Amino acid sequence: MVTNRAGRHFVIVVALCWLLLGAFVLWVTAVQSRWVYWVVLALPGYVLGELFFSWLLSRRHGIALSRSRFSFTRIAAALIVAIGFVVASLWVSSSVLPGE
Repeated sequence: MVTNRAGRHFVIVVALCWLLLGAFVLWVTAVQSRWVYWVVLALPGYVLGELFFSWLLSRRHGIALSRSRFSFTRIAAALIVAIGFVVASLWVSSSVLPGE
C-alpha cells in the first residue's frame, strides 16, 4: 500500500479523522440508511484494518514468533487475531447499525 513512514502516518491520520468525523455526523443526524454507514464506517475501517494486519503479519513479527519457514504458531497467532477482529466487528455493527 504505502511504503514510506510519513505516507503511512498520513493515511492513518486521514482514515481516523474520516472515521471519527463520519461517526459523529451519523450520531448527530441519526441517519437510517445502511449505505451511508458503509461509506462512512467501512471504507476507513478497511484501510485501518489493512494497515494493521500488514503490520501484524510482517516478517519482523513472524520471525519473533518462530524462525522456521512454515510455522503453525504464526498461523495460530494470525487466526486468533483475525477471529477476534471479526467478532468485534460483528458486535459493533450489530449495536451501531439500525435494525431492518
